[in-house]
Parts: sequence; structure tokens; C-alpha cells
Amino acid sequence: MSIESKENQPLQPSPGLIEFKKRFLHFKNDFSNEIPKEIIHGDKKENRFFKVRKNWFQRIVLWLGMLEKLDIIRDENILQRARNFIKEYTSTKFVKQERMTKEDIQKADELIDEIIKIL
Repeated sequence: MSIESKENQPLQPSPGLIEFKKRFLHFKNDFSNEIPKEIIHGDKKENRFFKVRKNWFQRIVLWLGMLEKLDIIRDENILQRARNFIKEYTSTKFVKQERMTKEDIQKADELIDEIIKIL
């Protein structure tokens, strides 16, 4: 009898995994990639759906952290990328960063795409 690593074992669909996938699809598809000239604050309803807001990054960090804590990410490469993302977007540098960039959004979107594929 051979023992397979958890990386090679497919996840079985469950209501929890479906909810995670819906959440990451929401982050990917329901927020704008546009970067307005002015800083966007969430105090106005029309401003809440921009990826450029730090709150969008904080939400991704939260949900990635849950995936990690629940041992849902089975691909070691994706897991390491998620950990690096969490570290970067909870760092002092992130806190002090005045504006998010197109590159920040692209990095997040690429990781979200990978997460969606495995869910």
C-alpha cells in the first residue's frame, strides 16, 4: 500500500468549499480593476467595489488565512504563494503604503485565479 501526499489528493466538493470558491470569484469579478486618480474610501457605497482599496486586500488575506488554517490548499507552491501574500499584505510596508498599484492588483488576481482552480 502506498501513501499519497495530500497534494495529490483532490478536494471533494462540499458546501464549505463551494462558499470559498464563490467568495474568491466575488473578489475577482465583482470589484473594478480601475485605479481612480483620487484615493477611494469606503464611506460611499459606489466606492466599495474597487480592488485598489486596501480593504479588498485585507479581505483576501482573511480568506487565504482561513484556507491555510483549514488545510484546504494542498498544492505546496500555491500554499507558499498564499503565505507570502499574507505576509506582504499585512506588513508595515503595506500599512504605510499610500496607494495600491496595478502590480499589487495583478499579483492578487493571479493568486485568486490559482485558488479558484483548486477549489
